[in-house]
Amino acid sequence: MHSGDLIKQQRKLKGMTQKQLADAIGVSEPSIRLYELGKRTPSEDVIMQIADALEIRPEALHAYDTNSAREVLEMLFRLEDEYGLTPYVSGYSHELIVRGDAPKAKKLYPAIDAWYEMRRQLEGGAITKEDYDAWKASFSGVEYGLVSL
Repeated sequence: MHSGDLIKQQRKLKGMTQKQLADAIGVSEPSIRLYELGKRTPSEDVIMQIADALEIRPEALHAYDTNSAREVLEMLFRLEDEYGLTPYVSGYSHELIVRGDAPKAKKLYPAIDAWYEMRRQLEGGAITKEDYDAWKASFSGVEYGLVSL
């Protein structure tokens, strides 16, 4: 998934047309179309403007290349060092655990608690998948001290 896919997904979640988004950030409609098609890559400044117009966090529009299990594993290795993420396997269950002794782990706990609660609401039918996706895109973590991670 590239950033254009994420822009399109978030734009549609907000019920905006390409033209409305273009007008909101002061670019042409074809520019938005080219971003969404992956034929042009928006600058960081444009990403910030789009995120602001969609009322989401800019991080929600950043694409991470994970085309293989090896690339995902490399990301997990990096999270292990800073956040104490470690694997746990029991039978057919594969889980990731955050160790409390890692430098940034304690700041991550409340955010994971919030994520867990939203997943619980989704799985229980209290919120829709669209509500859940909107929450993920707008989650700032400010109240959990995540900005300084």
